[in-house]
Amino acid sequence: MADDDGPNGWIVTDALLLQAAIFTAATVSGLTGFAFALVAAGIVFHLRSPADATALILMGSFLAQVMSLLRLRQRVAWADLWPFLAAGVIGAPVGSLALGHLYPGTVRLGIGLFLSFYALYAMRLPVTYVSPLAGRLSDAIVGFLSGVLGGIAGLSGALMTAWCLMRGWEPARQRAVFQSFILVMQAYSLMSLALVVGISQHSLIDLAITGPVMVAGVVIGLWLFSKINGARFRWLVLWLLLVLGVVLTISEISAMLTSHPG
Repeated sequence: MADDDGPNGWIVTDALLLQAAIFTAATVSGLTGFAFALVAAGIVFHLRSPADATALILMGSFLAQVMSLLRLRQRVAWADLWPFLAAGVIGAPVGSLALGHLYPGTVRLGIGLFLSFYALYAMRLPVTYVSPLAGRLSDAIVGFLSGVLGGIAGLSGALMTAWCLMRGWEPARQRAVFQSFILVMQAYSLMSLALVVGISQHSLIDLAITGPVMVAGVVIGLWLFSKINGARFRWLVLWLLLVLGVVLTISEISAMLTSHPG
């Protein structure tokens, strides 16, 4: 009897941990518009193989973005979005091609350091700060670089989110822009994953198991978002960017030290 309870108990624990990770990630994503992968990865990659974890996180993040954008659809303005998207769809394949010449870990380390220092710097700026470089040309440059970073290291949203904070837009407008961009980049990544590696039946089962809690998390996150003001939203985004930057920096330095112990 004990032998039967052991595996069954682990299966239940595994499912609960997976649901807890996805629910938390979906809530944070619903609240801030990003960071689904940042929150989910720590647990999901310990419970699943890298391929299955990547597929589940990509699918979950994509669906969470779709749900959020359905709520924010009236705030999506093509005039705001097109410079980012037009440049981003060019940057993404450039980033993929650059994979053969650049080490993704080094790129992630650079992004981690940048986000850490950016967040600490931006926390000192007034809430109403608008970058003197704000404009369509800068938007296109950021979109291109975000596409490149997405192609190299899967980090298409980090720079976009940081830049939108500097545009002086109110929170819903920021989210409508950077979430639309992230959604397009994730669709590109999902298609690439499906065509090159494939999405396993196990990943689809995991998505079905976690689907209800993911929907609940996004709904709760969006409700919380409706209750906060612009200053609080900015504070939340900056702290998440700081956490993302620190986690990326520490993980990449740790990986480098492990691969070169001497």
